[in-house]
Amino acid sequence: MRRAAGSIIAIIALASIAFGPPAEASTVTRHAGRFVYVTQSDTVSPGNVLEAADCPTGTSIVGGGGAMGGGLFAAHITGEEIKNFGGPPREELTGVLDGTSSQPARSIAICLTGAAQSALEYAGGASGVAAESSEERGGGCGIPGSVILGGGTDFPAPADTDRLEGSFPDPPTVWVLQASDFSNTAVSIESNIVCVPSGTLRIRIVSKVVIVRSLKARTVKVSCPSRFHVASGGFSSGPSGVVFSSVPIDRGDRDKAPDEGWAVHLTDQSFAPMAVGAYAVCVK
Repeated sequence: MRRAAGSIIAIIALASIAFGPPAEASTVTRHAGRFVYVTQSDTVSPGNVLEAADCPTGTSIVGGGGAMGGGLFAAHITGEEIKNFGGPPREELTGVLDGTSSQPARSIAICLTGAAQSALEYAGGASGVAAESSEERGGGCGIPGSVILGGGTDFPAPADTDRLEGSFPDPPTVWVLQASDFSNTAVSIESNIVCVPSGTLRIRIVSKVVIVRSLKARTVKVSCPSRFHVASGGFSSGPSGVVFSSVPIDRGDRDKAPDEGWAVHLTDQSFAPMAVGAYAVCVK
């Protein structure tokens, strides 16, 4: 028991270092390559969380991610959804924040500029996750000759018992969703993808899978090739994974845009090791 308690304290400390103190509401916009990266940050109260980042006028959403602060069991992401309807194109981060303290949250929208926007193809739909079960689904590009560019998913009514375990590309045409429901009632989950005709953009998809030890927190990062910029990304884990962050990252170059790759930060809450993957869809 002493070793488990020490691990929990270490996880909470790691999360505090990763996210820092709560931040004031702010919007930061950066440009790199064909893309605009919009980061919306705020301090959120306990309960269901929705944090959205809107693309600028004249651009189109292709990917995005988000992060919620907290320690072990304090918060988890239940959705990272790209929306191109019912308002401005945007990235919506949803999650559940437990406890009584406010925590920082941020949503990052990745927005495409230029003529390639006219070639984008959006698709999506809703499906169910049975009570006390885990599901894996794949949504594919609907037009022959198209390839995957981005994707996302969301629990419309998130709860403590919902877990988003994975949302990632399976090239060339599929975006995979992994989710669990630990309640005694089936729940609904929505997914959406964006595709583009093959050859419209130069795309490379990169990934990295590592083993996370029991009751440990870990950040897994994957980098785009040189001169490529991240257009979307995601992660894979398992039913015991609690994801705090799945975001595009900046490697410290002069443009300061989070365009160099993708990172996922999570905790393995089980007593067994777990495989965790980080994925990036990169465009030149």
